Amino acid sequence: MSFGFNLFESNNDSSRLTSSRQWNNTERAVPIAKSEYDYLRSKLIGQGDFNFLESEVNAYTTRRDEIIRQIETNLTRLRDAEDDKEAYIEIEAAVARGEPVRPGPDAKLYQRSRAEVMDKPNNLREDDEKLRKRKIEIGASLERCRKELIHYVRYDRNETFVYAKGGAFYKLGSGSTSLVQPAAEELRTVGVDFRRFMTNETKLRSLNFKEAKDMMHRYQLAATPTHPDYSSITAIMTSLYENPKMSRLAFLSRCKTICDKQLSDDLDNTVSRIAQDPNGKQDLQNSIDEDECFRQLAEKDRLPEQRQEALVRKLKPIMHLLPTDQKHQYGLTETNRGGGGRGGRNRRRNRNRNNWNDSYNGRANTSYNNNQNFNNRNYNNNRGRGRGRGRGRGRGRGSFVRTNPRNNNQPQAIQYKPESG
Repeated sequence: MSFGFNLFESNNDSSRLTSSRQWNNTERAVPIAKSEYDYLRSKLIGQGDFNFLESEVNAYTTRRDEIIRQIETNLTRLRDAEDDKEAYIEIEAAVARGEPVRPGPDAKLYQRSRAEVMDKPNNLREDDEKLRKRKIEIGASLERCRKELIHYVRYDRNETFVYAKGGAFYKLGSGSTSLVQPAAEELRTVGVDFRRFMTNETKLRSLNFKEAKDMMHRYQLAATPTHPDYSSITAIMTSLYENPKMSRLAFLSRCKTICDKQLSDDLDNTVSRIAQDPNGKQDLQNSIDEDECFRQLAEKDRLPEQRQEALVRKLKPIMHLLPTDQKHQYGLTETNRGGGGRGGRNRRRNRNRNNWNDSYNGRANTSYNNNQNFNNRNYNNNRGRGRGRGRGRGRGRGSFVRTNPRNNNQPQAIQYKPESG
């Protein structure tokens, strides 16, 4: 979008345009036809304070024009008084030289009091200063009344200000003179949006801090400080900033202080309907802070990702029965079955590794058991055969077998001690 000049230009024209005086003085008079002037003016005559304000402007305009005429007349008299003073001094000099006074204007002037002639220019200068000060005062009053009239027409009445000057007709504006662009929304518009918001179950269940703040801020701007409920709206805004992690139910409870009777009942009914659902009741108890609400939902396994994962686990056994579009709809792919992708390869590798370990352990246990049986058999065959010193069926000094199952599960060699002669 272009505003008619380049902010990065350094030429003289752009420098003049970007000066504060030129930039701020954007109000302009647009020439119009007399028919349009008459039509726009007819909409203002007799409406509210327009006639009074316009009469004040006309009165000060008349007084200003009159004081200007007085200043011009006084300036003429001042020039004449200065001429008389200069001529009076010359006549005195001629009389001092013995010359006679010439009849006519000189004789008439010389008959006047010397003090009067000498003081009159100073008196007229003082009058000129007083008149000019009065002109400034009248001009300031005229400007004030004119601004009041323009403001009343354009902002209080939302009409176009028109005036005539030098036989031409104008309408005044700093851009569009027919578009309405107020500084804030109308209170009624914000109230309608507030009611819709407070009775929307979906929005109340997902209400966050930004949405709550924006709604209250709109209400503040529309109400203005002169509204009786402005302090109540401000109190809600203050509580939001002091406790940004309050629950949704706590915020709605504060909002009831600015609800009318009908909206208060509708809000109660809306909250009651939401609370009938266990999840809806938890949504109302959750925080308006998005991070805190995320944590609360995660603790209850209610995050969309958690619900999706649970659904995928339930659908896995029948995934092969589902059509392709439903597989994509619920995020079911071949990788979810564990048969493909890197995850599937890792699981197969781990599964094979476990089978290999089981096979190895099985072979080792079988070898160990066989060794035990072999050792025990040789032990039983050789017990008591020696000429040892034991009695009865003692071991004697015959051959014996030692086994050590902790020695890598390997069979121990059969050792025979030599018999002593």
